Amino acid sequence: MYKNIAGVLLCLLMLNACVAYPTTRTYFKPDLNDGQLTPSMGCGYHTTKGDAIIKTLGDATLTVMPEYVSGEKLKITLLVRSKSKADVNALLPDGIFVSLSNTLSEIYPAKLSVTEQESAAGEHFSQWHVLVFPLSVDEIETFKLTIPWSNSSDPSSEDGLLNFNFEKVEVADFYYNSINC
Repeated sequence: MYKNIAGVLLCLLMLNACVAYPTTRTYFKPDLNDGQLTPSMGCGYHTTKGDAIIKTLGDATLTVMPEYVSGEKLKITLLVRSKSKADVNALLPDGIFVSLSNTLSEIYPAKLSVTEQESAAGEHFSQWHVLVFPLSVDEIETFKLTIPWSNSSDPSSEDGLLNFNFEKVEVADFYYNSINC
């Protein structure tokens, strides 16, 4: 009888193609004062799903997604979206830097790659900036990311600079994934 119940449960799980389990997650938690929390992926962590931050700058949106992978260098993905190509190009990647709470130095990316996409009708523009900094994530507790923005209409920016603050935290969480994500 227990064999039949286990078989039925296994079949249901396979039909859903869903995996879920409790875990602990270490990640860079965004500061709520810097924008609105948003998930960096469709499926994944439940408690910490707001692991990226999005900010509206006029007609454009800027999403900042830092990654925490133990033993790896700090990697941050920036996504700019707008109906205007000029807004997408307002992000000035050469001036982006990170500063740590325990030092005043500005640390610039060691590697930068940019990918652009335009909708088929030319109505929407997207630009991804993937930045890799010469810092191990294991050595970072808090950091501030500074991004030059050439046409910033945001009153919280100083001299066209946008600042995003992050703190490394470890949290009990629940991970889920599905073939539907």
